[in-house]
Amino acid sequence: MVMILIAGALALPLFLYLLDHPLLALNAALFLLLLPLGLRIEPLYTVAVNGMIVSALAGWLARPERPCHWTGACILLALLIGWAAMTVLWAADPVSSRRELIAWLISFILLFLLVNQVDSLRAMDRLMATLGAFGWMVVLGSFYAVLFTDYDFVRRLRVMGMNENGLGVVLILMLPGILWPVLRSTGRRRVILMTLSVVYILCTLVFVALSGSRGSAISLVLILFSFLLARSTRPWGFVGFALVAGGVLVTPFLFHILLQRFSEEDGGEIGGRGELWEASMMFIRDQPFTGAGVGNGPVALHDYIAAVTSIYNHRMDLPSHQPVLEVGVDVGVVGIALYVAAIGAALWSFARSRRLWAGIAGAPDGYHMIVAGTAVGYMSSWIKGGGLKNNPTFFLLLALLLLPACLARSTAKCRPRGSASPYRPMEVADA
Repeated sequence: MVMILIAGALALPLFLYLLDHPLLALNAALFLLLLPLGLRIEPLYTVAVNGMIVSALAGWLARPERPCHWTGACILLALLIGWAAMTVLWAADPVSSRRELIAWLISFILLFLLVNQVDSLRAMDRLMATLGAFGWMVVLGSFYAVLFTDYDFVRRLRVMGMNENGLGVVLILMLPGILWPVLRSTGRRRVILMTLSVVYILCTLVFVALSGSRGSAISLVLILFSFLLARSTRPWGFVGFALVAGGVLVTPFLFHILLQRFSEEDGGEIGGRGELWEASMMFIRDQPFTGAGVGNGPVALHDYIAAVTSIYNHRMDLPSHQPVLEVGVDVGVVGIALYVAAIGAALWSFARSRRLWAGIAGAPDGYHMIVAGTAVGYMSSWIKGGGLKNNPTFFLLLALLLLPACLARSTAKCRPRGSASPYRPMEVADA
């Protein structure tokens, strides 16, 4: 009882401070949501995450001048969550449904607050600093796993309890936070930050190779190729491919696990997911409108997987390992339509925002190519990943796609009346 009182006495002033600094609370919540499983200490972790989310939301609501951007993607995702809540009525396990709905809501609140609170380049700097700090934390954790644990270079690298395939995905998604400061700096500071970004890319290359993740390796190559397409990002593309070539020639043992997995084609070209996808489509065909109920898909899918293959009979709750199919198994084709439409709306907003971004004073060239490359790399792994449909990393990517248009809208609203503006009102409203 005494400990609870002490914790409450300490938490109250922190909560009041965060009410005045909602962006700080939001960035802290993002950092905690991304935290690897190996660093989470329950129940403190859950309390901290929920506390930061509540503080960020309450702080935003307490701002009388707060902007409120309901982008097309946010509206569609809100409708999806509403439909998912309806499916609880026929779900076999309401407890699993409640747990899954909470995951959807937390990720949605994160997305909504990001597109509403990151309303200036200074706020964008803070968001990118959070991503950069998290990326470097994962790099340091990977170094620790290689140097100070029993890792022996003949098995897949596992870092801080993360799935081997997830390590590369996280390192890739944090790339904008590493490269953004380079775009925003000049002179000696730019040289230092550019050097650090190259070091980060080298570390990502090495740890992806040691993790043995074929999807992450393909994602990284796609990112480097995309960087070659724009002058502002071309140096990272050339340096990245030079590091790949040099690493294969000088330290081939680092790529042994990855090359072995490619040569063995364990599970085929899509890692044995074909049977899961076939079973998922059979289930959706049988229950197209209702689905199994949010959170109940993996258990309901078991019998369909068993009808296709006996390899996974030891797993009673295996998901589809494809986010769109996971949504379909959970909540049916209505959910699929809303989910795919939300992704399309975010991509459309991002594609249309390039000219708007160029009109923001101080906005650096290269953001769109960096995020586009990151999106291509992330989605190439996401498309066959399990449990990523409502993962905070996915919603973070959606936020990065939506932020240019939202930032342009905020800048236009702050522009003094009568001043010249590069935006047409209809374009800003549609963004």
